Amino acid sequence: LAIVVALMSAAVWGVRAWWRHPTVREFVPKSGAATDWVRDEIVAAERPQDEWIRVAEESLARGERRLALRAYYLAALSGLARAGLIRLARHKSTREYAMELDRRFRGESGVPIAFRRVTDWFEPVWYGRHEATPEALTEVREGLEALR
Repeated sequence: LAIVVALMSAAVWGVRAWWRHPTVREFVPKSGAATDWVRDEIVAAERPQDEWIRVAEESLARGERRLALRAYYLAALSGLARAGLIRLARHKSTREYAMELDRRFRGESGVPIAFRRVTDWFEPVWYGRHEATPEALTEVREGLEALR
């Protein structure tokens, strides 16, 4: 009985881990785009917020709006972590970061709202099939500015 319970627990844990971390569809950037930071394994703490913003602006200059959107998202995470408002972890989802901000601020600040302004556009573009429109980028930049 203990073996069956252990196997069932392992199966449930595996399904939860797979469900919470969807695989990013393969993306091939246009020629000349920086690809070292495109991998899903990259974490926001690898660069300071200002450097992620620079990467986003360079991506926009090349017409890589999807990559720019991700760089803005990573800039938001990096800035929040350096301010001590969230704790970055490779296993955490965007939802977990949002819940962390909600717990910290409990409706006292616009920080959770500004963060959602960034993530509401990031997730459907990076993990889904939505296009990184100029309007989406404007919203994300404004959310990032509100966080700063």
